[in-house]
Amino acid sequence: MGVDKWNQENFPHAKLMMCLWHMGNNVITNCKPEFNTNEVFKMFLQSWKQVVHAPTEDEFWMSCNDFQKDWVDYPKSLKYIRNQCLEYKEYFAFAWTNKIKHRDHRTTPRAESSHAQLKKHLGTSRATFAVLWSKMDNMLCLQHTEIKSTFERSLGAVRIAYQVPLLKQLRGKTSFFALDLIVKEMGKISCVA
Repeated sequence: MGVDKWNQENFPHAKLMMCLWHMGNNVITNCKPEFNTNEVFKMFLQSWKQVVHAPTEDEFWMSCNDFQKDWVDYPKSLKYIRNQCLEYKEYFAFAWTNKIKHRDHRTTPRAESSHAQLKKHLGTSRATFAVLWSKMDNMLCLQHTEIKSTFERSLGAVRIAYQVPLLKQLRGKTSFFALDLIVKEMGKISCVA
């Protein structure tokens, strides 16, 4: 949380969130050594995920209490969760972050997922530069083709939800994904109004 102070000084009204992917990796790194089997550790992670994904504060605390009772035999892991995770719950737990407009981005989005996708596509880093370059080029060409095809479908079709006059100038020029986000936000506004 080193940037927290800087963010508070420069963006005092901004709501901060922690990356769930990094949070999960930290839990794995710090808690897994206490477990003898992968199966039990997977159950521990699934149980922790239920705490994190609880939609309300009441459900969060109920899940948290159940979690601590269920895993009492793993004191080092519980201590890590209490001291390193629960202290920052407002920054990552759904009960709090659902109150922030984040467009369902709960991880450090594009760069992290692109990096993970690239690593998965490459399979190994132990190859010649030419082989790695060729694999990267193939991956990017596939992505480009997929994006182009999706966008072309967006241009040629008009969904019923997009027949709103407010979206007239965007239809045929904006992807379904972007229009879906706008329609979703418009729905929230009409619920409030």
